[in-house]
Amino acid sequence: MFKSLLLAAFITTFVLNGCAPLVVYPTYKDTVKVSVSANSPLVPVVAERLGDSQVLVSHDSNAAIMLPVLFGLGGVAVYAAVQATQSTTVLDAKSNVPDTESSPPDTGTSSADTKSSLMVKFDSELYEAFLRNASREPYASRYTFSVTRSEKLEDISLLPYATFHVWDDAHAWLWIEVVASFKDEWGGMHFKHYCSRDETRAFSGSGGWTGNNGAIFRKATARALDRIAEVILRDMLGECTRPTDHNKQQEIQWKPVDEKNPRTSTILCEGTDYFVIGSSIYLLIVDRSLEPVIPGQEPGQ
Repeated sequence: MFKSLLLAAFITTFVLNGCAPLVVYPTYKDTVKVSVSANSPLVPVVAERLGDSQVLVSHDSNAAIMLPVLFGLGGVAVYAAVQATQSTTVLDAKSNVPDTESSPPDTGTSSADTKSSLMVKFDSELYEAFLRNASREPYASRYTFSVTRSEKLEDISLLPYATFHVWDDAHAWLWIEVVASFKDEWGGMHFKHYCSRDETRAFSGSGGWTGNNGAIFRKATARALDRIAEVILRDMLGECTRPTDHNKQQEIQWKPVDEKNPRTSTILCEGTDYFVIGSSIYLLIVDRSLEPVIPGQEPGQ
């Protein structure tokens, strides 16, 4: 585990400091075909999937630190290699017991009914969010999009999923991600990862993620997917790329909800209620209300 945490720390520094290789979308001349997948994501060994949904749950407090980093960063390759020799778990909402011999720690839910409120897929929601944002300017005048819900590899293929990192009954942190795969003009395959952090709250009970039939969870994921769709489009237009000239890079100081001290990051692009940091392959969308910018540190000041 110590080696894994070192690897996670290295990858985090490598990506968020902009050391990762530059990956940009090609200039599309014809209609851009976009597919949104309902496939379940690859399940890391430190997590389990809720039924056949696109929702994962991690119970390992140490592994939770590295899960979004490794799985998000090309985790398809990383975890495919890991899982070649290790089994994964799938949480069955009917039995409320994983289909492996050993059960993971309790997440604080008392019945299968509460967990079932999180057993969702995001393909329809992301499909609608992408269409809604693609119909706006300047994207509508730049590209014509053909968006479908399918598993077919198109010009751009999108796979959404969400992960809960459950520390204990009172603390479950939500991470939403969309993995975009696309080919460059020479046929090479590339991956981009659009991630959105959300708050930490109880996994179950009143005010928890499963409470009120998952109403808070659905609101959080809808907000995140709409922003991710917008950022993907902005990224296609080259608006979310770190300037190569260091003097033109704008830094922003903000307060992560899960850290005691503020963090200083280079901003890639921003909206009215969010800002984007990271690299050209790993873009992290930060909510200004949940993780606010420290006054006096806005870009340009």
